[in-house]
Amino acid sequence: MSDPALVSWRAEALRVGYASVAMFPLLTSEQETIGTLTVYGVQADAFAEEEIRLFMELTTDMVFGVATLRTRAERQRAETELRKLSRAVEQSPASVIITDTAGRIEYVNPKFTQLTGYVLEEVIGQNPRFLKLDHMTVEVYRQLWETITSGKTWSGEFLNKKKNGELFWEIVSISPVRDTTGTITHFIAVMEDITDRKRAEEA
Repeated sequence: MSDPALVSWRAEALRVGYASVAMFPLLTSEQETIGTLTVYGVQADAFAEEEIRLFMELTTDMVFGVATLRTRAERQRAETELRKLSRAVEQSPASVIITDTAGRIEYVNPKFTQLTGYVLEEVIGQNPRFLKLDHMTVEVYRQLWETITSGKTWSGEFLNKKKNGELFWEIVSISPVRDTTGTITHFIAVMEDITDRKRAEEA
């Protein structure tokens, strides 16, 4: 108990009758210390080599147990956050489209269906451009695609057509979605119906 690192514990340990202590770091495979296993003895030099070896083996089991609990807790947190995000998107007052990196639709939220009249089963696998009229030039689409594939967000306005043929204006923001390595895996488009505003401006 003469180790300077244990000075703050020495008085209390001696008070309760401890005369020796063995401390074993809990090291992950990446050599990250996530805690210690501390064992006290009532006699000086209380720990034999065999006991020390057993304690060191015990730390391996403890690290595995802690890592398992961490993984489980992190997974639960991720699932909770995912549920929150899912509810937010489902209840969003804006239309939301998620595509793969080739621009094929994988998801649309209820607001999209309410606005356009198309359900997911009708649009899945299609490019969102099927909604758009020919008033947009090829150059605009080229700039849009170059912007989002380079990892940036593109914003602009589109004149689109609903399933029933009715025209409507939207202001659109399209952003890349990245995984934990930074690789773009999807694109998400958030669209707000501005038809009433456009009509007011024209009037």
